[in-house]
Parts: sequence; structure tokens; C-alpha cells
Amino acid sequence: MTKLDTMFPLSFSYSSLSSFWSCELKGFRASIQHLRPPNDNPDLLAGGAFAKACELARKGYYNEGLSQEEAIEIGKAYILASPDTGHAIKTNERVAYSFEKYIEVFPFNQECKPCVLEDGSHAIEYKFEIDTGIPHPDFPDRNILFTGISDGLYGLYEVSSKKRIETYIIDEKTTSRIYRLPGAKVVDLEKEANVFRASSQLIGYCVVAEMLGIKVDAALIRRIPILKTYEPAYELEIPITQFMKDRWAISTFSKIESLKQKYLLYKENKGTYPQQFFYPTYGNSCNAYARPCPYIEGCLTKDGEQLLSTIYEQKVSKVNENGERESVPLAEFKKLLKSGKE
Repeated sequence: MTKLDTMFPLSFSYSSLSSFWSCELKGFRASIQHLRPPNDNPDLLAGGAFAKACELARKGYYNEGLSQEEAIEIGKAYILASPDTGHAIKTNERVAYSFEKYIEVFPFNQECKPCVLEDGSHAIEYKFEIDTGIPHPDFPDRNILFTGISDGLYGLYEVSSKKRIETYIIDEKTTSRIYRLPGAKVVDLEKEANVFRASSQLIGYCVVAEMLGIKVDAALIRRIPILKTYEPAYELEIPITQFMKDRWAISTFSKIESLKQKYLLYKENKGTYPQQFFYPTYGNSCNAYARPCPYIEGCLTKDGEQLLSTIYEQKVSKVNENGERESVPLAEFKKLLKSGKE
């Protein structure tokens, strides 16, 4: 058996680590073998366009001094020019309309303001990078990182009160489903909040913020319904306790260390299959959100990954000289790392 080339992740984000939580083999295919299926998930395309529009509009308003109306037009233009979502309800036009109405519900001049960073800009789409202290198995001279890159952390916001300044993480999430109170069209805010009370994403953002010296009081979830008929956005406050943050740090870094050890065993044992170390779930993750896993062929037969290698290329996303992201072959990227050019 010829094994496909591998490289353990240089960094983990909430998104990449969540694949390993749901199904270790899926995470292995995506982040260790770097088999790249096309990004054609309609929900992700719609949510990504909405998130980028929020980022562009806020940066225009807070950093460039544009009016709210001018900032909204920039966001709408971005959504309408984005690739078609392919979603029956979350169309580009409906996402753009929902974006405009969202800013009307939470206008920039009334919302709590983004924290100001050392360079004078505001913490919008706040990107972070922390050292886990875990040596990389392929490149021992560098440690594995935990990063947040355009992953729903839109800003660290401060709102003045008489007693103190409270700091929040704000995360905007589009949705096509709403919990309602029995027999009414009113949103059931308690049920909606329950969806996020143990969110690894939110807890992780709070942990990282504290590692960077920012004390976060809570997370604010802004839910933006995108339905056939318009419904206004609403806000949920999610408390993040110290207990939750402590347990998140332990479980997350332990998971990364565990994945590293499994990876080393897989590499040491030449005649083994990844399923012997990175266990497939054979459960909900195979058909999450009514969409089949893109790596399902690799779970149907013993040599399924050879078939996967004919369907998908092994590629890594990197930032080029122009500051833009591009995909390069895995073998080429590993050469760049070894030569010190990455």
C-alpha cells in the first residue's frame, strides 16, 4: 500500500479542530492529507459573504470615516458580487437585503464600539495567533499554533457603564431556522441561547482574548434570520465562566497533543491505514446538514483513499507576496517550509 503524502497542521483553528471532534478520519483527510474538495456549501457561502460584508462595512465606518449609508453600500456590493450561493432561500439578493436590515436594527452609531488596537485601528475581524507550546511533529523547530482567521470573531467591543467598562465578543450568525414560543411567532430567546451556551468557538475566543491580555465578560450572538419573509435580527448574551474557559483550554490542547501522537504512530507504521489511528465516526458527521461527507469514498473500502486521491488534489492554502491567499500543492509547500521560505 502506498500512503498519500501527509503534513500535520502547522496551526489549528476552531473550524479545523471541529472536524476532528466530529470525525477524526474526516479531520485527517482535510488537515493532514490536505485533500481539498471544492467549497460549494451554500450555507457557508452565504454566511461567508455576510461576514465579509460586515467586516468591510465596519472598517469603512470606524477606520475610514465613512457614513453608515456609504458603509452599507460597500457591504451590499460585496455580497451581490460574490459567487452565487446556490441556496434556495439564502440567495445573494436576500442575504444583501438582510445585511442592510441588520445594520438598521443594530446601527453603528448606537452599538458598543470596537476596542482600539495599538496601531489605532479597531478590533474588527480580530485575528489572533497563540503558541500552544506543543512541538510540531514534522518540523520540531516550530510549535503548533492555535489561530483565529476570519472565523466569526468580528470584534472586541466595549460599552460604558457607571461601574466599569464591559468587554464583549460579538459574533454574527445567519440562520434559516428559528426557535419560537409555543403557539406564537415570537422568538424563544432561551432556546436560541441554549444552542450557544457550550459553544467551543465562543469559549475559545474568550480564552485566547485573555491570553492576549483582554478580559472578556461575555459573548454576544447576533442572529440574522434569512427566510422567505423578512424577520429582524436579535441578540443573545452568552455568559462564559472561568470554569468553562479552564476546561476548554485543557481539552483543546490535550486533543491537539493526542492527534499528534496518533499521527506519529501512523507514520512509524508503514503498512497501516489511517482508520487504525484516526477513527471514523460512521454517524451524523457522514451526512451533516443533509450533505454527504466529501471523503465518504475513503470509508467504503480499505483502499478508498487511493480513490480520493484521484478525485481531490493535495493542496495547502498560503498567503502570497501580494497578501492574497492561494492554494499550492502539498509537496511544494513542504519544500518551502524546509527551505525557510514559509
